[in-house]
Amino acid sequence: MATIITVSRDNLDLPTVDPITIHLYKNTKSFGILFGRNNWMDVEGIGATAKGRDIHIDLEAIVA
Repeated sequence: MATIITVSRDNLDLPTVDPITIHLYKNTKSFGILFGRNNWMDVEGIGATAKGRDIHIDLEAIVA
């Protein structure tokens, strides 16, 4: 994440958000709970999302 933030800031001239909170979910089921979905398949294929200063990452989706 630090590399992505550095490249975004330095190479793409995007503003830095400070502070930022990163939430990591070990599987899609726990990531789906974030959205209050009854069926975890509703979020299948979504690797990450952001809301305000929070980034939520489904590790199972981005590693698979």
